[in-house]
Amino acid sequence: MNGSPGSAGRWAGAGAMAILAAASLAIRLTLGVPTLPELFADPLLYMLPPTLFSTALDLFHFAAKPILLAALLLGQVGVGALLGWLYSEVLAPKGTKSNYTVTLPVDGEGILAPQWTGGPEWEPSPVALRPALLLSSIAWLTTILVIFPAIGAGPFGILLSAGAVLTVASYFIDATIFGLTLAWIYSRLYPWSRSKPAKEIPKKLPSRRAMIRQIAAAIAVLLGVNVALEVFESLESNTSFRPPAHLPSPITPIDGFYVVAKDFFPVNVDLSHWQLTVLGSGGRSRQYNLDQLQARPSVELVTTLTCISNEIGGDLIGTARWTGVPLADLLREVGVDGRAREVVLSAVDNYADSIPVELAMASDTILVYAMDGQPLPIAHGFPLRAIIPGRYGIKNVKWLSRVEVVDHGFVGYWPSRGWTDQAVVQTESQIDLPADHSNLPLGPIEVGGIAFAGARGIRMVELSVDNGETWLPTTLDPPLSAYTWTTWHTIWRPASPGWYTLQVRATDGTGQVQTAVVTPPIPDGATGYHQIHVRVG
Repeated sequence: MNGSPGSAGRWAGAGAMAILAAASLAIRLTLGVPTLPELFADPLLYMLPPTLFSTALDLFHFAAKPILLAALLLGQVGVGALLGWLYSEVLAPKGTKSNYTVTLPVDGEGILAPQWTGGPEWEPSPVALRPALLLSSIAWLTTILVIFPAIGAGPFGILLSAGAVLTVASYFIDATIFGLTLAWIYSRLYPWSRSKPAKEIPKKLPSRRAMIRQIAAAIAVLLGVNVALEVFESLESNTSFRPPAHLPSPITPIDGFYVVAKDFFPVNVDLSHWQLTVLGSGGRSRQYNLDQLQARPSVELVTTLTCISNEIGGDLIGTARWTGVPLADLLREVGVDGRAREVVLSAVDNYADSIPVELAMASDTILVYAMDGQPLPIAHGFPLRAIIPGRYGIKNVKWLSRVEVVDHGFVGYWPSRGWTDQAVVQTESQIDLPADHSNLPLGPIEVGGIAFAGARGIRMVELSVDNGETWLPTTLDPPLSAYTWTTWHTIWRPASPGWYTLQVRATDGTGQVQTAVVTPPIPDGATGYHQIHVRVG
């Protein structure tokens, strides 16, 4: 490439960083060591204003995480370009100046075809490995000693679930790959004159346009893999458990139960090294492995769980039969004194949230290891998660590793980003039958759906077929427990053909009617009436 060393260095650094990103992604998927973009995501989200964060969720939904990862990967490639420039300007050999000239016309394929005239014979610069490896080693040490503590991973990554040894070794491999690749790409991009004759003059060198295409293609492959995984996961885990024009089943099938997590990649826990640590008020602690927890007297609880980011009429809601042990039993073994204020629940992926100590000591707050009679799936928190009836999913921490009684307030992962710290489920109801924008024959029409108000229960559900002008009572099916949704249904007999707007509202067990005021999920959960439009006749 006919250009300055700095230009060649920037392109070499960007390309080397793209290759490093692919390597770190492979290590992430096989060994579970988080990538730098993942680690930077948490502090970045902390800095985002809650309104901007909510707007991104509303706009992109499940694509929000791939888009954020794409932005962070581009930033990582930009850092690589900066390191490449530093390498070319400070560390790499420049060679001897000569009086040769070269013209680089571009052929039809966008490839530069060098034409050499004058000066000594030319050969590519040697691969300068030592300075490149020096630079990558400095970057590696800076990462594990400075960047890791700054973003909350601790020196050497000791706070990461992968452990310090594996994390440091993986990042060393990444740094080595970057150094080797940087030196090789730079030697191909920046030719320089030498005194000895060249063995072979290359016929073609890639143009800047071709280099851009190659680097963009590498980044696109990385992003494509991640987006494909995210889309597959969202389609698999968020497929509506309510078949079109049917009422939901009382228990949501596991493969149709919604999955939401902060992580870019699935959280895998090594059971041979996992244990639950429970710390009491006076510093007393106990550790339990999964076998010990399963050997204790168990309880079974059927409860509905919903995500705080669920929209009105959304499908981020499901009902399951959970098996586990009461949290209160474990807390009594380590002691809870009068100074106790909250109980902090922490996960292996560094997620944490808290609940009031009174709620933690309630008999229906449990730590579960089974779901619908099967071992807890990885996506739902294997090996252990919390189930807290009546609270949004943000409080039902998955992949639990630590429970601690504290005498002060604690701001959890999502509350620190602007979401509610109480997370009490709002009263919600929705129409599942018929489907929105259905064409229905004139005659009796079955209408039904679900209603949920957390631990408050549902007293009444009403349906409007005239855009809220009048309200009709519906029939309620007995819920499976005091903590599950209630299915409702009725027969509607429209008087004439035409378009109709159907709305639903619920009254909770305390007599409070669901609010009609429409609010977004942030900060307290979405409110408002669910409505559909159907054509009759």
